[in-house]
Amino acid sequence: MGSDPAGLTPRTYGRSALAGVAVAAWVTYVALVVAFWASTNATEPVAHPPSWARTVGELGGWAVLPAGTFLLALALALAGRSAAAVLLVGAVAGAGVLAYVSKVVLQVVGADDGGGRISDYPSTHAAATVALTGALTVLVWRASEERTVVRTLFGVTALAVSAAMGWARVAQGRHSVIDVLGGAGLGVAWLATWMLALASIRSIRAWVTVTLCVSLAGFALLAVGYDEQPLASVDHEVTEWVSASMPSWAESLARPPSWIGGWIGITAIGIVLGVVLLRERAWLDLGFLLATFAGSHIVVAVLKDGFDRPRPDHGSAVGLPSSASFPSGHATAGAASLGAVAVLAAERLPSQRARVSLWALVVTGGLAVGGSRVVLNVHYVSDVLAGWCLGLAWLAACLLAREGLRDRIHRV
Repeated sequence: MGSDPAGLTPRTYGRSALAGVAVAAWVTYVALVVAFWASTNATEPVAHPPSWARTVGELGGWAVLPAGTFLLALALALAGRSAAAVLLVGAVAGAGVLAYVSKVVLQVVGADDGGGRISDYPSTHAAATVALTGALTVLVWRASEERTVVRTLFGVTALAVSAAMGWARVAQGRHSVIDVLGGAGLGVAWLATWMLALASIRSIRAWVTVTLCVSLAGFALLAVGYDEQPLASVDHEVTEWVSASMPSWAESLARPPSWIGGWIGITAIGIVLGVVLLRERAWLDLGFLLATFAGSHIVVAVLKDGFDRPRPDHGSAVGLPSSASFPSGHATAGAASLGAVAVLAAERLPSQRARVSLWALVVTGGLAVGGSRVVLNVHYVSDVLAGWCLGLAWLAACLLAREGLRDRIHRV
């Protein structure tokens, strides 16, 4: 990774200014947490919300906004703007995850007395929308340079879109004004923090280390909380919905990625790549491949025996495996094994466009493999999330080990 992976140089975006924005936004967010805790925070959905509010709210939901962000980031990456794609995806994904974690924590500690299974504060829609429009504004300002009119128009549009999303959630009765302001504050705080990280962390090894730490933390949280509220309720509600309402065409689409992420599909992929590495006599890369493929399966097997979580019992489109449910081996393989394939193949591809296309394919495949296990109702959502975290952590650990061995070999 270059000296400034996101293209956010201190000369263009002063770090002190970014740090000031981040601190101010985080302080505002915490202050709104206190206001939320002290207020009567129960909200009731409006029986007949305005049609515009329903439409806007759906655009900011868990499916449309993330999918749109991913497609836009993919287009930017294929156009040679990988730094912009990283800024965009990290901003939206981070804001969404932090908003959800905040909801869970506030519900667990009793800050929300509304009686719901998860706290209303902060609005995830507002957080993700502000992070997305803010990141897009940063990119437009960087690209437009002296075009003040373009910058102003886009900035005003971004504010209007964010305000419309927040007001839509209030008009639907889904959130209070405090919830929306808290989500907006979190979106700004995370965007500024993410930009600081992109400008400060300057090596691939450092990013891999960050990935290892964050993934392990995510897995630990899921391992502790999957059988507790509110995660347990979310898991069972999703499996019940899948059993009762999942269309047959979705189950048909889920079968191929589920097979690819199983031991037969992963083994076949590993053998093909292993033969290529043998012919190249790339022994260190071959060891890395074996460690990620075989090691991740061994770790999953050990953890499954330790947690011994039963599979969903609401009916499955396929026969339930005899192994335990937590964590998902398919999701782990989708992150660790397919990630290793992407790393090794990308190092051998000649062009940046080809490498970006490969990573886009692998990321999409990894998401499809994990998601297919929920669609087929053989895993809970928390199983799959834990598998992705575990797979990323194992891949990062193997990458760091490979780099350490490579450095030692070069010193000899």
